[in-house]
Formats: sequence, structure tokens, C-alpha cells
Amino acid sequence: MKHTANILEKIREMIDQKVWLRTNTGNPSIILEENKPDAKLKKLEINHLPEHFFGFKLDFYEPNRISAYFAPIENINQGCDGILFVEFEEKRYIIFCELKSSDQGKKDYFPQFQNTNCFVDFLEILLKEYQNLDFQAFERKFILFYRDKSIETSHALVNFRGKSVIIPAIRNQHKIRKFAIKYSEHTLSLDEILRK
Repeated sequence: MKHTANILEKIREMIDQKVWLRTNTGNPSIILEENKPDAKLKKLEINHLPEHFFGFKLDFYEPNRISAYFAPIENINQGCDGILFVEFEEKRYIIFCELKSSDQGKKDYFPQFQNTNCFVDFLEILLKEYQNLDFQAFERKFILFYRDKSIETSHALVNFRGKSVIIPAIRNQHKIRKFAIKYSEHTLSLDEILRK
């Protein structure tokens, strides 16, 4: 736990406060928001977080720009709506969260996962170089949340029949978990996201 808290503190020091995910202190949670006027899934709160967590977003400074150093070209400037570093039940996770209005296919969300994973790799390189810390103990989870008004319950984990999805430019195979969300604003617990 102490090692995790140390890593989270160092990441927090590196990331501009303007991009920290909004938190709810009454019940430890983070809030993911999609501010585009035509977005159908506007807000997702992930609650019941443990004592040590940190989250930030990559799409803050300019629409479709991860960094002012990159030209405004397609793909390389797309980032996830939220990255959450957390320790849960003695396991460490980096959770990549993407909100979409619908499940339009992987071309619609792969660039966000790819680029955000590369950004997290860069953070790890900096931590290793300057703090002698790394993310080796952290499991990476890629989660797509999308709006689907047709489902009967408030949310549902979409069944993948156990198939891994290969994300190009990411070294290992990762399953992308998909959650269909019925309403434009919703709350899920960390437990629901990681266990289902």
C-alpha cells in the first residue's frame, strides 16, 4: 500500500491540476464527463474508491489535442476521457476509461486507448528515470462506456465470449470491457467495473 501511495503521489506531482478528474469527497469517487453538446453519455461517476487513487483526463487543453507539441492531426491527438490509478483488494490497476454516445466500432475508440497507453508509458519512463519507480505491478484495464437506451437495466456488461481484442501499438493483448449505459448520467462502483 505504501508503495502505491508513493507512486500516486509522484504522478499527482507530475500532472497539471487542471486535468485532474473531479472528485466527490463524501463518497470517494471520480467523475468522467463528456462536454460535447451532442454527447449522449454525459457523465459517469465511479464511486466506492479506496483511500489511494488518482485520476486525470487527456482531452482538456484543446479539442482533439493531447499536447501542444503535436500538430492537430487525426489519431495521435485523441486521448481517453479518464485514466484512473488505483489499488483495489491488494491489486494495482491503471484503468483507461472512454465515454461514447454509442458502440460504433473499434475505429471510434482504438486511437484513444492507443494514445493514452503511450502517454502512460511516457509517465512510467519519467518515474523510472527520476524516482526509480515503475508500473510493473499495475494491471492495465481498458473500458468503454457507451449509451444504449434499449437495455432493460440501468447498465450492463456486454458479453465478449472471452475473446481478447488486439489494440495495435499496445504490446500485449488486452480485453476491452464494454458497459452499455441506459441513461445520460450514471454511477458505477469500482467493484462493478473490475469484477463483472
